[in-house]
Formats: sequence, structure tokens, C-alpha cells
Amino acid sequence: MAETSVFCTSAAAPEARLAAWRESIGVIFDVRLDAVRSPERFRGRVESVMLDGLVLNRCLTSRQSFSRPVSRYAADGLDHYMFQLFLSGSSDLPGRGQRVQAGGRALVCLDLADRVETFADDFEMLNVIVPRRRLSGLLRHPDSLQGLTMDTGTGAGHLLANYMVSLFAVAPTLSVIEETVAAGVLIQLIASAYNGVHLPSADPPGWADHALVLQARRIMREQLADPALGPGLIAARMGISRARLYRAFSEIGGVNEAIRELRLRRCFADLVSPALAALSISEIAYRWGFADPSHFARAFRTRFSMTPSEARHRNLGSLARPPGANGLDRSYEAWIEALA
Repeated sequence: MAETSVFCTSAAAPEARLAAWRESIGVIFDVRLDAVRSPERFRGRVESVMLDGLVLNRCLTSRQSFSRPVSRYAADGLDHYMFQLFLSGSSDLPGRGQRVQAGGRALVCLDLADRVETFADDFEMLNVIVPRRRLSGLLRHPDSLQGLTMDTGTGAGHLLANYMVSLFAVAPTLSVIEETVAAGVLIQLIASAYNGVHLPSADPPGWADHALVLQARRIMREQLADPALGPGLIAARMGISRARLYRAFSEIGGVNEAIRELRLRRCFADLVSPALAALSISEIAYRWGFADPSHFARAFRTRFSMTPSEARHRNLGSLARPPGANGLDRSYEAWIEALA
């Protein structure tokens, strides 16, 4: 059965709730809470399910601003799409040269590899977080969906919205095989719905300030299975010197660390995927560039605080962050970080 998590600020003391929320939601967004009308009445609740390498959650929270500068992506590498179905409330969302007001049953795509700036009033929404590699190949314009709002009243948008609601309700009861099928259907529905939306422009988002890092990360994703992937290969593909590449990554952990992080995430995603249950742990490690099983096992345990065998047996609870004095369940944060 799918793993579930419930993070709720009501478990914390009233004076600690805002800080707890900021720290938790910080896995994706920087938040500004000075717009909160009544701090003592602030609430934040995230009910999450991890379903075959996708994260679904229902979020209820109070008025605040969310932002994700491109520098965040350059540093954390969360290369995912986030589809938000508003059940109530509204939010000013980034459009293509305009502000888009979303609310009610609006369905919005946020590209977490692009700049995000939103201001949200009190709201309830369903979110689906999909790694780019699982979806981009099915999309006509995979880099042009930022802030795109879809009509859920008719057609494919209506079908997708209803499926999201139904899937979130039943996900915790699905068998391993049903998880795989349900996740595949969801991805296909998203692609069908968004391929039918008219785009004002198919141009990719403006990432000029971080183009070097983002280009390097694209090459890493494309060549991740190649054991020879390293700074030399990346620099040659980009037509720059190794020194320039090293400088670009100097403040965000280094080139080799970025490669290892992506590989470990891919291994984690494969280990917990029911569709790849027939592959051995060593085969999964090798397919993502780890030639030494012992080195892989040590690196995996260091990164995820669990062994590859524990991940294979879907002990995702081991990924939960320490609950701390307030006893808050923050497992969903670790799931999002591990998506690949």
C-alpha cells in the first residue's frame, strides 16, 4: 500500500506554528508570512501520499506569499512539475507577462525549475508533483507550462481534475500493482490535458542568470547512465573550460556532488518502483553509473538514512525527518527531495 504522511501545525504550540510551517514548506518554497492576518490563528496542513514515484498531497493553509527563485533550483535540483487543483480560495500566479487569478476549481501548473512568485489567500488545494523525466517526453512544450491555468469545467481538464480528486481519496488503499497503473494513467491524463491548452508562446522561460548551471544539469540528466559522466565530459559538451564549470558550481556543492545526487535520486526512485521490482539492487546501481556496489550502498545510506534494501522493501517511513519536540510528521519533505 502507498505510504502516507500528515503534517499539521496544530501539533505545535501556537507561537511556533509559523516557524514550523516555514521550515517544512521550505523543501520547495521560500515563504513570506508577514501577510498573515492573525498569526495566532495560522494553520497549515499537508496530507500526502507517495504513489509510484509521484507525490500527491492535499494542502490547507492560511494567507501567505510563496516564491522559488531560479537560484533555488540551481542549488536543490528539484526538477519537477507541480500541478495545483484549487478546491477553495485563490492565488495570484505567474502568467506569461501577466498575473493570473486562480481559484475555485482552477488547475495550474508550476514548473519548479523556473521562477515562481505567488500570493495566496486562505486556500485548499490538491497537488501532484511529477518529476520532469516522467512527463516531459509526452508534452509538446515541456518548458512552457509555467503558470498555465486550465479550465476544469469541460473536456480533458474536467477529466483530469476529477481523476486527481478520486485518486487522492483511494491512493492509500491501492495495491503495489494498482499504484503503478494509477500513476501511469495520471501522467497520461496530465499530458493529454496540457497538450490541448493554447500557449501564447512556446519559448522557454528566461533563465539567463543561471543558464550555465541549468545547461549542465540538463546534460547530467541526459548522460546520467554513462559511467564516464564527469566534469570533463560536461565541459566538452558545453564548449567551456573545466575551470569555468567548477566556478559555476562552486557555491552549490560542486559538479561531482550534483551528479552523485541525481544518480542517488534515480536509484531511489527505481528501488521503490513496483515496475522495476525484478531488477536487483546492484543492477539498479549499475544502470545509474555506480560501478562499485559497496560504494553505492554507503552513499545511499548517507544520503537517505536507510539502506538500499530497506528502500526496496518500501520502508519509506525511514525517510521521515526527525519529528522534533512538536511531533510533526515531515515525511513528505523527504519524499519530495528523493523524487527523480
